[in-house]
Formats: sequence, C-alpha cells, structure tokens
Amino acid sequence: IRGKNVDDALSCLEFLNKLAVIPVKKVLLSAIANAHHNFDIEKSNLKIKSITVDEGPKFKRYMPKAHGRATVIRKRTSHINLVLEEIVESRKKVAKTKAAKKISEGVKVEKKIDNQKDMSDKQAKIRKAEGVKPEIIDVRMQGKRRNKQHQDVTKRADKKFLQKLFNRKSGM
Repeated sequence: IRGKNVDDALSCLEFLNKLAVIPVKKVLLSAIANAHHNFDIEKSNLKIKSITVDEGPKFKRYMPKAHGRATVIRKRTSHINLVLEEIVESRKKVAKTKAAKKISEGVKVEKKIDNQKDMSDKQAKIRKAEGVKPEIIDVRMQGKRRNKQHQDVTKRADKKFLQKLFNRKSGM
C-alpha cells in the first residue's frame, strides 16, 4: 500500500487474505481520522508516504523442559509507523488543540503545576500569609515507631537480646 491513495489502500486491505491486515487497517483508519481532526485534511487528498513495521519490546516467558531445564519463550511485539502526505497542499497546517482554540478565542491559558516542589512552595507561601507555623516532622518517627508503647516494647526486647548474647559468650 506504500505510495497509494488512501482509498485505494483501504480497498486493497479489504480484499487481502492475510492476518496482518487487521492491525494495519486500524492504523491507517486512525491516521486518516487524525489528519481530518487535527489538520482539516480531506480523506480524498491523502496518500501514504511511508509505512514501516519496526521491532518492539519482547515479553520473556519460560517453559519447563526435560531434565529440570527451562527455555525462554519470546513473545514479540512490533511498532507500525505510518506517514500520510497531502496530494495537493492546502494553506492550513495548524493543529486544532484545546490550547490553540483558547488562544484564538482570546481566553487566557493557565499552566497547571505538575511539579510537587512548586506545589509545596505555593503551600508554604499561603501558610506564611495566614500566619500558620510549619509543622516539623521527624522522618525517623514515622510508621510503627511513632507509638510510645511500641518504643518501650522494642527497648525491652533489645535488653533481653543483649542479656542472652552476653550469657552465651560468658558460657553460663
């Protein structure tokens, strides 16, 4: 289907009796939909520039064999790369994204804070403005050892262990 018109390629894939037709057809239909939605390019104005199938990651599984051995079973995957090209070039090549639509409408686009550090700095500024003192958290006191009773029990267990160790070494 390389170099063919999109309609011709779809009709070729329709009548081919191969197992690989199904994923290739899905990729082609997805590429056509993306071209129409993102760039306003009609289906009749597209042709396939290139299509390649590259090796993807392998899932490794093991199968038991004779004499206690195991052999590797490689479940192979692949990446299908499909590039479409316009037959007659149009003037518009701007992608329709949400940010582009908002900018064209004159609406201010706010950047979301993804970084946890930026978020904590922002929270610290808010707390400082409100007059709230920051909490000091001791990392060593998190989890089980946070409980005072648990600390007492562990101290007693440590003493008993040392006593047993000392008794062994002294020969009692």
